[in-house]
Amino acid sequence: MARALKIIAHMVLLYLVLTVISVADIQFETAVEYSAGNDPFYIVAADFDGDHDQDLAAADYGSDNVLVYLNNGDGTFQAGMAYQIGLQPRGICGGDFDGDLDIDLAVTLWYTDEVVILSNTGHGAFQPAGVYSAGDGPESISCGDLDGDGDIDLISAALHQDALLVLTNRGNGTFESPYSIPMGGDPVEVHVTDLDGDGDLDLAVANYSSNNVCININDGNGEFQPAVFYDVGEYPFSVHAIDLNGDSWKDLVSANMHDISILFNNGDMTFHPAVNIAVAGRPTSVNANDFDLDGDNDLVFTQWDANTILILGNDGLGNLEVVGSYAVGMLPYAVTSIDFDRDTDPDLAIASPGSGNISILLNQYASFSNCCLEWGVPGDANGDQQVNLLDILHLIEFVYQDPIGAPLGWQGCNALMDVNGDGPSWQTPTVNLLDVLQLIDHVYQEPAGEPILCCPPEGQQP
Repeated sequence: MARALKIIAHMVLLYLVLTVISVADIQFETAVEYSAGNDPFYIVAADFDGDHDQDLAAADYGSDNVLVYLNNGDGTFQAGMAYQIGLQPRGICGGDFDGDLDIDLAVTLWYTDEVVILSNTGHGAFQPAGVYSAGDGPESISCGDLDGDGDIDLISAALHQDALLVLTNRGNGTFESPYSIPMGGDPVEVHVTDLDGDGDLDLAVANYSSNNVCININDGNGEFQPAVFYDVGEYPFSVHAIDLNGDSWKDLVSANMHDISILFNNGDMTFHPAVNIAVAGRPTSVNANDFDLDGDNDLVFTQWDANTILILGNDGLGNLEVVGSYAVGMLPYAVTSIDFDRDTDPDLAIASPGSGNISILLNQYASFSNCCLEWGVPGDANGDQQVNLLDILHLIEFVYQDPIGAPLGWQGCNALMDVNGDGPSWQTPTVNLLDVLQLIDHVYQEPAGEPILCCPPEGQQP
């Protein structure tokens, strides 16, 4: 035991020295492509047919169609069902506009400066339900309950009008005439979210030609305070709000022509000046999710010129590092993230107008982390159904004792001790110093550190 304690002391010191940034592994499968007409720019994911998995819809600018893809339940999709709605559909969002518990669609038409409502019939089929003004050059559209009355309103980014247009829901799926909110130069995307923590939805907007993002705080009734502007990199295409540093306040991220910008929330409705990170390939869209299931939010960007997406892992404190790049269709413009294959981790969908397709990339992380708890408790090296210092000591003894130490885990299931999930299968788990470090991190880091994993894929048994 004394030897084990000496080893653990050295391991803790090594861990503290080496772990400046710790980002869990993030891996996606090769993209699977689905035809999406000629020029799909924006996409939205939602459960359109009520079967509890996430479907997709794309606005195809080149064919004047909206395409709806129903999920087979495993992250594969049926061929897109086309709905012709008008000239040059561009932006798209989904919400239950008419209160019948299924998800409808709102689509902007670039050529006619309108927004078309498609009402869901209840099984993932749609029919036209109204046309409204959307401002001059409606690049994108977002949905949310802006006035706090329980129904879903619309807000479009009118690029050529330098304004947002808000369409208030009457409560039955029809909308009032829009009112405008002045913006910076060429607002290209609006993100609807609660920025000040008061329970109502505020606005974050990317202003393309004025090289800034702005926020508009909601008073709770759908009236917004004047925009507050923050400089970012040149020509921002997209903005997203998400907590990056674990302080419960949503920070801002923008995708700009030559870089990305991070603006941390001060917690008082103001933001730090932007930190700009150079990124090649012309980022056009940003989204965020916890791709490695470690409790913090990672980032994904499309790279228009490179025909790729870029993944940035987060250490939980807002420190980001590139952890992967994946080929997708030509000229990828928009990305969204949600769990398509129902394995608990978030997957990706990317719209690429250059090749006329949607790319689906399924996250591989859960295939290593979804251990069946009936096998035992991942990380429980001594088999007492708890994970603590005794398990660290037991794991050290296993790794360093010669010959090999005591069996690990429940009924000697060594797969449960591949706590960083890097083994190829449960039959051949990889248990070594890296697992010791990750177990130390999990037990002693506050807040909770690296997650405890194990290597057997879901559904297999030792």
